[in-house]
Amino acid sequence: MFKKNRILIAILTLGMLITLVACSSSKQTSSSERPIEATKEEVKEETSIVVDEVADQQGGIQFNTSSQLNRKVIKTGRIDLQTKTFDDTVQNIMDHVNEIGGFIQNCSIEGNNLYSEYNRRYANLSVRIPNKEFDKFMNESSQFGNVTSKSIEGEDVTDQYMDTEIRLETLEIQAERLKELLKQAGDLEKLFKIEQELADVTYQIESLKGTLKKYDSLIDYSTIEINVEEAEVYVQPAKKVTFLDKIKKTFMDSVDGLINVLQGIVLVVIAMIPFLIIIAPVALVVAWIIIRTNRKKKEK
Repeated sequence: MFKKNRILIAILTLGMLITLVACSSSKQTSSSERPIEATKEEVKEETSIVVDEVADQQGGIQFNTSSQLNRKVIKTGRIDLQTKTFDDTVQNIMDHVNEIGGFIQNCSIEGNNLYSEYNRRYANLSVRIPNKEFDKFMNESSQFGNVTSKSIEGEDVTDQYMDTEIRLETLEIQAERLKELLKQAGDLEKLFKIEQELADVTYQIESLKGTLKKYDSLIDYSTIEINVEEAEVYVQPAKKVTFLDKIKKTFMDSVDGLINVLQGIVLVVIAMIPFLIIIAPVALVVAWIIIRTNRKKKEK
């Protein structure tokens, strides 16, 4: 009887061991065959949580109100001028731009065609100058030549600039949170997914930084287009001579001739006055002698 009980206990123990092994194997198989989509969903949920946390933190971000009062304006100007000293004018513009801390962005010169009567030269300069020097440069542009026209334009990019700053700060907070998740990730699939998300966010951050840098450059350094034209002294074309003009000219020439003759006679008389002063007494004495002699002859 005791022997039968031992056999029964052994059979029950063996059955329990088989059941435990089967359950363990089934659990491992289920764990190893879990679909990749489940991991992706978890990462998406965590990424979504990051975005939500960033949105909550934005409510506590304090922006400088004084900076909002400073409008972000991109100024551009255009100046058209004429000059008779073309080479000196172009050189003076370049020197002045360098003196005030600007630089020449583009410069082109055309003209001086030896086979054409229209050989005037033209220069187009695109210059960048500090924003603080913009108004003064435009107001004093007449020092370079005869200004025929000038214009000023301003593009207010304050809203775009602030929107870009907010987006940049949001992405930077998101990037920091993703870095924290990256340190905590233990699963390779989840690690790979977080790295992809972080790379995408980093790319957007660099792009927005580039946009802000471009805005800063355009705002801090204004652009002015200067067109210089070589000018020639204007000569009024000769008027066509009519027959009436010829008659008028002939009459006026005759009057001028008569006046010249009269002036000549007057000048001759005036020139003879000194001689008359000397000759007149002698002439009177001679005339008196002649008259006296004639009287004596008649008396005889």
